[in-house]
Amino acid sequence: MDFSVDTNSSNIIKHLESIYSSNNMTYERLFNEFDLLEPLRFIQVPFTKGGNIFRCRLNKNNRSFTNVSKISYPSACKVKDYSRANRPNQQLFYASDSEDACLAEMIPIWNKQIYYRTRNYITTMSMWKITKRIKLILIPDFQNTSYTEIIRRLNMNENQRTFWKYITNKFKTDILKDELIYKFTAAFANVLRDKIEKKNIKVDGILYSSVKLKNKVNVAIDPHLIDTKSIIPIGVKEFNVRITGLNSKGMPTYNVSEARKRGVIQGSQIKWDY
Repeated sequence: MDFSVDTNSSNIIKHLESIYSSNNMTYERLFNEFDLLEPLRFIQVPFTKGGNIFRCRLNKNNRSFTNVSKISYPSACKVKDYSRANRPNQQLFYASDSEDACLAEMIPIWNKQIYYRTRNYITTMSMWKITKRIKLILIPDFQNTSYTEIIRRLNMNENQRTFWKYITNKFKTDILKDELIYKFTAAFANVLRDKIEKKNIKVDGILYSSVKLKNKVNVAIDPHLIDTKSIIPIGVKEFNVRITGLNSKGMPTYNVSEARKRGVIQGSQIKWDY
């Protein structure tokens, strides 16, 4: 088979879909197929020093977090499932470019709460400041106006555009609608990172459009940026969240209160203003 994205994208997509729909060793098989694709052009997007990103956590038993490690990336042993860009036991720091996008990304977790008949709970949002310029790989979304000009500069041909639209649609597919989608996106994200690293190009993670909010983005960042204080927590607050029902698409609807309390970061501890 011709694995050139430049000339054979339609057949490549059909081939990938046949593997994906088989639900047989999906991650491993897709990883191997993605690895054959050439060329996988990529766009580096700088996140400048001084910018902020946001991360949410659901409070277990509605208890407040007191240690920064609990609002940061998880330990490897706790990463038991696939997520948008990681396989099990692979650590990444996920965040969003806005508070609204950050809260909206909680919907799959809130959906589980409905299943367990829990409708009132507390969510903690932390704000993180970028202290050094970092570089992320963009999953190009042709509908996200934030990156229209950057994508335009690539001068993609029709085959390339067809392929990347296919990939972006997968990254924008909701886990509530397709329970296998993370195996697809995690396989692609890891292959893309591997191919870039083989070219001795340093990148710090990936950037992709929010599933929930138009023109907003999420990031999946290497944990070492947290460890080296290239990204640091600068504030935290708690919200009361009430699930009000389901909309016509079967997604949870919710109300979020004003911050019920705010906290400051003191070393490795969170000090709450009660």
